Amino acid sequence: MNAPSRFLEGVRGPLLRSVDEFVRREVVPLALEADEHPEGAHLLRILPGAGELGLLDALRSPERGGQGMDTLSFLLALVEVAAGSAAAAVLLLVHDLALLALEEAGLEEGAEGEAIPLHCLAVPAVFTGGVEGLRIRCDFVPGLPLAEKLVALGEDGRVALFDLPAQGMERGYLFDHGLRASRPAELQAGPARPSGEGRITREELERVEALLELGVAAVCAGIVCASLAASADYAGQRYQGGDLIGRHQQVRLMLGEMEASREAAFVLLEGAAGDEARVLPLTAARAVRPLLAERALRCACDAVQLHGGYGYMREQGMERLMRDASCLQAWPVPSRQALLGPLS
Repeated sequence: MNAPSRFLEGVRGPLLRSVDEFVRREVVPLALEADEHPEGAHLLRILPGAGELGLLDALRSPERGGQGMDTLSFLLALVEVAAGSAAAAVLLLVHDLALLALEEAGLEEGAEGEAIPLHCLAVPAVFTGGVEGLRIRCDFVPGLPLAEKLVALGEDGRVALFDLPAQGMERGYLFDHGLRASRPAELQAGPARPSGEGRITREELERVEALLELGVAAVCAGIVCASLAASADYAGQRYQGGDLIGRHQQVRLMLGEMEASREAAFVLLEGAAGDEARVLPLTAARAVRPLLAERALRCACDAVQLHGGYGYMREQGMERLMRDASCLQAWPVPSRQALLGPLS
């Protein structure tokens, strides 16, 4: 359990304990294999369990058959999942945000009680095209090769829903550095005809963007928690120079910095999302995400160093934390291509 004790009381406690049990039982055993063999789509095996916990429709309103989960509870659940696999947490994040965008746009996607297919989210998406169909470009789409549905969200609030695979929908470069198990890919689509189109308001768009930034920040917090837990466990077992390395001053300083980063992560997430009476400020979310991304990469690098030569071995999982953290530093920052439009 990674969340501080103050979150384990009241309505959040049972949820977080259930998520923690789900991660230990279903996510952690798949993490290494899913990262080493992403083409096997191993993360799809966690979807039934995630659905039972309400993590596949967490943000949809209860009126539409969703959970109506508050922002902080959703972020804390992502922290727990990310501590087992950052890629799994990212897959759930983009799926939930895709369903939220569809709901805000008035595009129904599945009735209550029906199984929800996996969605991926292309944002910010650049739309071009006309009567022959839409052309869409997005530089980084987690889950694109795994999903059954694609939701493209433009900077003007335009929302387009596509069934996958779709004619004219081309997958570009497949990223294989970090978040490998969630299969992030470049999207080059069109001309293709969406199965549904709509628009959301500027306020609704900013809410989706803020949730994306904070969701990525929560995934970074999960990496911090995983780095600390693995490092503390290793430091309590590994002997060097006739003593446990956990008693060496430099190691204790490293663990202390990780602990401080962990506590800071929860304070920042709670401060940005804890007050449900106000609108999520996009500027605050954009400030929290790079701070936690930097701390996640620092903690992951320290975890690799603390484990010595073992830190570079795939089986230990430390180098995966470092790769995932470095990838999260660059996403979801809009690229120059997305801001300026397609090249001529």
